[in-house]
Amino acid sequence: SNSDTDIITPISEADESLRDKKPQNYQNNGVKYYNHITQDNVEAKKQIDLSSVFKISVIRHPLDVAVSYYCWIFKKDDSPPDIAEWIIKNPSVLVLNRPFYFLNSVYNIDYMIRYESLSDDLNTLSHEHPIFSGMDSRIRQIKAKSNIRNQFNISIDAENKQKIEKLFIELCGWEIANFGYDIKDIES
Repeated sequence: SNSDTDIITPISEADESLRDKKPQNYQNNGVKYYNHITQDNVEAKKQIDLSSVFKISVIRHPLDVAVSYYCWIFKKDDSPPDIAEWIIKNPSVLVLNRPFYFLNSVYNIDYMIRYESLSDDLNTLSHEHPIFSGMDSRIRQIKAKSNIRNQFNISIDAENKQKIEKLFIELCGWEIANFGYDIKDIES
């Protein structure tokens, strides 16, 4: 809608300068909205009828999410744990983003953007909904978390790769069925 009633949460100072609209309405009557809030948490605040909102989300390959999260939480750690062993001990990282796509356990996204085809999906979105025109070029300028992954040597040995493949198949059935994600999509 792009109106004065939209909720826009703050982002990093560097990325904030790239936005057309500044943060607004993210603190309202003692209720605070924040980046990466689940639909269940929005609904619990009892201020927004999510059925009247066009919901867009981005999905990434579950293994890419796990690697990204690992790099983010260990970015200042001089001796982070082995990534494969960490994923095996923390398999829920493979489905870390799933709660963002559901409301009361029901899929509730109107338009899903695949991270792997970000530009194409954003261009399709802006074609179907002109209000989103130009979003691709603005998003491409944002540098959130840039270069963090470059600090890490990400490699997985054959034995742990098999364990992770098994976890991927066991836990990521929804992502496999709905978005065609495959373990082979990610190189070790």
